[in-house]
Amino acid sequence: MRQEKQDDWNRRNVDFVKIHGSDDEAFAYLFEELKLAPRMKIGDIMGGYGGVSKYILKQAQALRISLDILLSDAYKSPIAKSRTFLKPYETHQLRVTRIIEDARNSSIASNSLDAVIIKLGLHEFPKAHQPQALAESHRTLKPACAIYIIESVTKTSEMNYPYRAIIRKKDELAGYTQMAQNRYFSSREEIIEALRSSGFKEIKQIYSGIFKLNTKTFCDADMGGDPDKLQEFNEYLRSFPEDVKLALNFEDRGNDIEFSVEKVIIKAVKKSEIR
Repeated sequence: MRQEKQDDWNRRNVDFVKIHGSDDEAFAYLFEELKLAPRMKIGDIMGGYGGVSKYILKQAQALRISLDILLSDAYKSPIAKSRTFLKPYETHQLRVTRIIEDARNSSIASNSLDAVIIKLGLHEFPKAHQPQALAESHRTLKPACAIYIIESVTKTSEMNYPYRAIIRKKDELAGYTQMAQNRYFSSREEIIEALRSSGFKEIKQIYSGIFKLNTKTFCDADMGGDPDKLQEFNEYLRSFPEDVKLALNFEDRGNDIEFSVEKVIIKAVKKSEIR
């Protein structure tokens, strides 16, 4: 079973910018809160091929500061891809250390990171395992430093069920058996509760934007552009009740259905040590 799960994540090779769109606005808000400074050490946890790391490195270049990034992911394939993807941005002052490990059992030293960012990674775990991954991030952070969770959520927790069902159907059509079985897209309230139970304080949402997704892009990225799978995916979405279609902003274009949720950034702080 472990090997099958590895195969899902290792063989998925997609350009997430094409699926998720631009993150420029979200990262502008992130950097306003994060306040990059010289010699910071930042964890890009569950970072895949380094989409978050690229934003950090480019911002550090603009500020002319040095910093270190720990880029971790559980799978070899995205980490290998990161070497090419991030090569134009790495220098002797902007260093990336790559770690292949499960975020639920991290080798990163306790109290060593100035910030942790998890972008669209928390949902890769079952719901019951998400607090464990957050607790590990809490352990690795320095006191009074923060974690930033970038995730997709629906405006109401009730709409998270149909949203999870849509993504599960996409994974099934793509042949990602373990992703369909194990991934869990938490609601905003569930993320906040998981952060709280992992020891974080001062939890607040610092950004919300529109996250547009569409069936054609998913099909091209994950289903090899198979028109039969696209048609099945579209018909599945058309089967949803009208109130769900309205809440998720369905736009049926015939061969493509667009829908949207929220892209949010939730910040939470590790409590300062009492001396």
